[in-house]
Amino acid sequence: MTRFDGALLRARRETLGLTIEELSDLTGLTRRRRYTVLMDLESGAIQPSVVALGKLCRALGVDPSALFSGEPDDDADDRPTDLGEATDRAIAELLAAAPPMTDRQAARMSAILFGGAS
Repeated sequence: MTRFDGALLRARRETLGLTIEELSDLTGLTRRRRYTVLMDLESGAIQPSVVALGKLCRALGVDPSALFSGEPDDDADDRPTDLGEATDRAIAELLAAAPPMTDRQAARMSAILFGGAS
């Protein structure tokens, strides 16, 4: 099973020559805790929310699958065949594991992930 990999987040950030503070500014994550959140994500102490994953991917210029590692499930016939399908599936898996959202929260998350007004 694939899982978010904080080491891949750190590697991408370092490849781009960004400090945690600079990535923090680019993501716009909650100002009060964003530095700590990024450190915890990179160390593997926490998993990102769908919103945080979208912001990180946008700031780092990567597809969500670039921040996941592990062996895919054994069912080869059910694997995505293109990057868009893989992204949609990764987002759907994260949404399925997330706590329930209000309509307003869902609309905001959609705007963050896919662009548009919030």
